[in-house]
Amino acid sequence: MKLNFSDLSRKRMDEIYRFYELKSSNAAVKMYNKILDEAETLKYFPYMAPIEPLLSDHAETYRSLPVRKLFKIVYYVGEDTIYISDIWDCRQSPDALKKRIQPV
Repeated sequence: MKLNFSDLSRKRMDEIYRFYELKSSNAAVKMYNKILDEAETLKYFPYMAPIEPLLSDHAETYRSLPVRKLFKIVYYVGEDTIYISDIWDCRQSPDALKKRIQPV
């Protein structure tokens, strides 16, 4: 399986890095790497995360993998690719997630 990060998910990774870098560059690198490490596990266990109920009305079956209780990797599984749609900050309103990821 391959990982495919959407433009939105890449943008979110950059935003997360910049936020943590204001406090500590070491913390920024650790959080960034933690998210990437968790995403890597999806290559071997693509169905390990639960289905994301907020996105159940979409054609794709979205799943959300928690990362340190702060973020979720929101993704769906294709034939040979895992499509990472967003890195969601769990402290935001759940309704905002529905708005960010539009049905295809």
